[in-house]
Amino acid sequence: MINIWRQLPSSRLRADNFIRKDYLPGVEKIVQEFFQSSNALTVPIITLQSYTRSIISSVTGIDISQIMFQSSTDCDQWEARADGNGQVGVGLLVGSGGVIIADQLISFNVDSVELTNGDKVYPIDIFGHNSIGWSSRT
Repeated sequence: MINIWRQLPSSRLRADNFIRKDYLPGVEKIVQEFFQSSNALTVPIITLQSYTRSIISSVTGIDISQIMFQSSTDCDQWEARADGNGQVGVGLLVGSGGVIIADQLISFNVDSVELTNGDKVYPIDIFGHNSIGWSSRT
């Protein structure tokens, strides 16, 4: 049997409030508006919603786990990696796709034949990408 899922938190980049009161008059307003608009622009936060099996095997009937997740922002692409140490593009690709609308539920299956590194624990990381960048794992 292979334990394929470990829920991992995601993190996002935030624009902190770097506004200082010693800017020249008028510049403070421009800086404030910039940071207010950039606060709305963040990398996606991917949230695991559900999965059907935490342990799968090569035995028919228990060889697939369906994963459901959603993103906090619109994404132009996403990918799911097994055994990749939390890095985008590293590990076994077990799911990928195109456009995601914010808060839309996305579903994909992890099949035992995709897990080619033997019987072991396979942490699954799901990453979303938008114009700011890729989501990350902490």
